[in-house]
Formats: sequence, C-alpha cells, structure tokens
Amino acid sequence: MTAGNKYKNIYLGTLAFIAILISASIIIIDYIAAEESSMVEVNDIGGRQRMLSERVVHLLLEYAVETDAGARDDIIELINLSLVAFDKTHNLLIRGHLSSGQTVLFSDNIDDIFFGAPEYLDKKARIFIYNTREVLGREWSPILISNYYLKQLREAAKQDLHSSMEALAAQYTKNSQVRITRLRMVVAALLGGIVIVVFGVGIFVFIPMFRRIEHQEQELHKKAFIDPLTNCHNRRSFLANAGTAYERSRRYDHTFAVLYIDI
Repeated sequence: MTAGNKYKNIYLGTLAFIAILISASIIIIDYIAAEESSMVEVNDIGGRQRMLSERVVHLLLEYAVETDAGARDDIIELINLSLVAFDKTHNLLIRGHLSSGQTVLFSDNIDDIFFGAPEYLDKKARIFIYNTREVLGREWSPILISNYYLKQLREAAKQDLHSSMEALAAQYTKNSQVRITRLRMVVAALLGGIVIVVFGVGIFVFIPMFRRIEHQEQELHKKAFIDPLTNCHNRRSFLANAGTAYERSRRYDHTFAVLYIDI
C-alpha cells in the first residue's frame, strides 16, 4: 500500500468514525428531548388528576345541597364524566402509557407508590372512585351533605390522595432527571471522543503527512534546479533567478544587470 492510499484510508476511516459518533449523539439528544417531554406530560397528568378529584368533590357538594332534581341530574352527568376521566388516566399511569402514546419507564420506587406503603396510591384512587359511586347511589336527601362517604371524599381531596399524587409526580420527575443526566453524560463522552479523534488525527496523521509533503516538495525543487552531477544550479535555476531579478527591477524601478553564461 502506498503512502497516499494509507493516508486516504485513515482520512476516510476517521470521517466515518466521526459520523458514527455524531449520529449517536443526535439519537441520544432525541432521547433526552423525549424524556423531558414525557416528564412534562406526566406532571401535567398528575395535575389533571388532582383537578379532576377536586372537581368531583366540588360537584358532589353541589349535588348534596341542590334541591332541583333536574339540576341534580346534570350534576350527576358531570360527575360521571369526571370520574371516567379520572379512572382512565389512573389506569394509564399504572400501565405507564401517556396520552401521546409514549411509554414511561417504570422503576421499583414507582411501583411502591402505587401499591406499597405508605402511599398505596392505587388503593386510594379505587377508594375515591368507590366512595363517589356510593354517594351517587344513595337517594338524595337534605342530610346528604353529612354523609360519611362524602366526608371521606373531602378528606381525600384535601390531603391523602393529593399527597400521594404529588409523591408520584415528584418520583417520576426524579427518575426522568436521573436518566437525562446519564444520557447527557453519554453525549458528553461522545463529543469528547470526537474531539480526541480530531486532535489525534491532526497530531499523528496530518502533521506527519504535511511534513512528508514539505520534504517531497523540497526534494522535487532540488531535483528541478540542482544538477545531480555537479551539484550546482542548472539552466532552469539560472533562468528562474534571472526572471526573479527582472521582476524585482520592474517592481522597485531599479536598474539591474543580469549576466547569464550558458556553458
């Protein structure tokens, strides 16, 4: 293999390696953006769940004090819609599916919030849905406002259920931030690898190549202007020197005399 082919292969291999690192960096950056998007959506879902639970309790209180039967029917319809949305979103969170179709990566600490002590979020959500249906299943009366299940719902909306939802959102955010930090470290390593490769190629490939080119240029110049037998300037060298002197005299408007003797 000639030196030219060797440098060519090194150059092409380096470009291919850098292209692979850049492609990997772009893919990981896309993962980071998707992870941040998922984190935002999970927090949005958590906020929506809290809003739905508060809406259910507020509507139940309106239902308990409303004396008009037609208005109570409208309130029941709104409660059922909110309850269905709450239950659907809760099931999506348990399965790790977001509304965008993405799947959230689970961890043991997420499972513990849903099914373990002290949060038992799944149990609290099921109890919330059950208590709501119990209130709606009872015949309306003016004393419904003091119903046990309604009191439990108010307490859950105030503290118990909401605290577990906040814990879930906080844990999702923490897990996402850990994954994002790891991905950013990988991107930094890939970019560092690109810098190292570029410097390595510059130091160990291009600098020797430029030195070789400079040496070959000097050798070619010597062979073109120095007679190998006498080791003196040949005709081309003298003509070049004469041409240089002539151009210098024209540039600076000086008088020069050039004597050229061809032996």
